[in-house]
Amino acid sequence: MIGAYCNEEVIIQRVPPPGDWGEPEPYIADEVMCYVDWTNELVRNVSGELVASAVKLLMEYDGTLDYDDRMIIQGRPHSIIKIARRQDFSAVMLEVWCS
Repeated sequence: MIGAYCNEEVIIQRVPPPGDWGEPEPYIADEVMCYVDWTNELVRNVSGELVASAVKLLMEYDGTLDYDDRMIIQGRPHSIIKIARRQDFSAVMLEVWCS
């Protein structure tokens, strides 16, 4: 159901596990369609602090998403503040707040 509203392409830059010798590996990029809401909200981050978010994303994404990952929205990187799982009638969707 949320797929009808997802009209903007967002790139998720996922952090891969370290290599054999502990060296950093390049980011893994996934392209997903999202609904992008540019409203400022106060949300609690992982540490429990109130942080102002710049954007909220709604997406159908079945992969793993971590707080170390980055979201590239309109060519600009954004860090993830909060991730919440929501359920509509058809599929599980993620609600992601970014700074």
